[in-house]
Amino acid sequence: MAPARLGRWVVAVLSGAKQHLAAAEPEGPASTITVIAILGGADILAPAGVPVELSGLSLLGGKGDKRRDGTPLPGSPVVQVRAFTFLGGVTIKESDPRRNLRRDEVSTDGDRGGE
Repeated sequence: MAPARLGRWVVAVLSGAKQHLAAAEPEGPASTITVIAILGGADILAPAGVPVELSGLSLLGGKGDKRRDGTPLPGSPVVQVRAFTFLGGVTIKESDPRRNLRRDEVSTDGDRGGE
């Protein structure tokens, strides 16, 4: 089953999903993304300096922030990730600043096109 993105939701059931936050346009000082991973996994890729708060519940799965510690950029909006997993996982990773991700490069399964 393919991952679904429904507004501020990321759902991965029997599959994997990636959500790149580099091109996100926040609506205010804080944005919330709800991630559901059942028998699958989801990666949230955040640029360096963007504060991310990870919360939620994991049953026989896990969630974690794999980014390096760093100073938040002044004025950066807080991204709140609520992760709910069952036999799956959600990982926050630092996006590669050398890659210029355009919306037309992202395929429907969440992976970068051409890779």
